[in-house]
Amino acid sequence: MNPVFPAAHFELPIARSDFIDAHNAADAAVRRLLAVLNIGQKQLLSQNIDTLEKVAANPQYSKQRKAKVDILLAELRGFQAVRCDIVHGRMEVLMVDGSAQALFGNVQRQPPVGVCGLLLTLEQIKGCTARLSHIAIELSRPLVPAPPKPAASE
Repeated sequence: MNPVFPAAHFELPIARSDFIDAHNAADAAVRRLLAVLNIGQKQLLSQNIDTLEKVAANPQYSKQRKAKVDILLAELRGFQAVRCDIVHGRMEVLMVDGSAQALFGNVQRQPPVGVCGLLLTLEQIKGCTARLSHIAIELSRPLVPAPPKPAASE
């Protein structure tokens, strides 16, 4: 193996693609949940998250399910800035302390001089991807109607 180009140098673009796919899967899960709840979708994921957070618990969407979904949505919202930098940034592979790392210089956030960016290791990108995949799976779980309330005894 060439020490100038460690394996991570070649794995970083693949990890970037996997991250984008996992984020898209989470976005799709949010949209499916809105559809199941018969709520119209917006164009942006952030708008759809806002809409879902405002949905009240109901017989189809239990308080427990809503609470869990709200936690997942907050976590998903936390990935928005990372996603923005990864998608809108040119990826440069840099060697930092002997480790290949990806620098994403988001074109939307560049100063007139120098480069601002998000620096991630391969492990960090893979960790984000795993978390996003988990969020997508959890949001995709079918809704289970709340059990009927017992009839009042006479």
